[in-house]
Amino acid sequence: MIRKLSVLGLELNNYGIRESLEATEGFLRNDVMNVVRLVTMEQLIMASENEEIHRALESADLAVIEDKSVLAEAGITSVYRINELKVGAFFEDFMLRTSRSGYSIYLIGPDKNKVSIFRSRIEEKYKHIKLLGEGVIGDDISKNENTLNDINVLLPDIVISILESPDQDVFINNYKDRIYAKLWVGLGADDPEAQNRSVVGNLIRNVIGGMLFRRHSGKLAARTGNDNNDEREM
Repeated sequence: MIRKLSVLGLELNNYGIRESLEATEGFLRNDVMNVVRLVTMEQLIMASENEEIHRALESADLAVIEDKSVLAEAGITSVYRINELKVGAFFEDFMLRTSRSGYSIYLIGPDKNKVSIFRSRIEEKYKHIKLLGEGVIGDDISKNENTLNDINVLLPDIVISILESPDQDVFINNYKDRIYAKLWVGLGADDPEAQNRSVVGNLIRNVIGGMLFRRHSGKLAARTGNDNNDEREM
């Protein structure tokens, strides 16, 4: 299997679900905070236009690809690799392992309501999960500091974030070295527990991902062509 793939200027690891889960277990045994990010085509397109997102994704210790269109555009044709790619599959297995192992969790989101809804889903589905607390991250630096302090007082094993980009990326870029946890899992704004994981739902997401990529590639090609024309006119 190809271990690295390149999409829109970003180098990502090409791990399957089992390998990704094994990697997270290794992260939970070391003494530094590692960052795991769930990645979609839409996010990669945003990263190609936003330096904060690009830097955060590139520096992540593990990027879990959630979108078949990412593999397609990277030229990955392995039938097994493509078939195992289902939105939410990694997170569900990760949470089952976490609940069995007794690791503690702290939840982060853009506002109290969204975090509360996400917490209810987690508690309903994973009965033995150990939730220590929850916090909000946004434009208010003082509230961000309060959330950071809360994490560092409670000392959770895992921070799970449903922050959207670029808020999540900016926070990680600025605060990563100050977060006293073993693992940060960035789900993005559409957490897996809220998504429809039906065959039709996944098909629609993959089609949209491919359309976004082609549209973005067309814009880049047009921009490059204009730049070349400008150079010739000079």
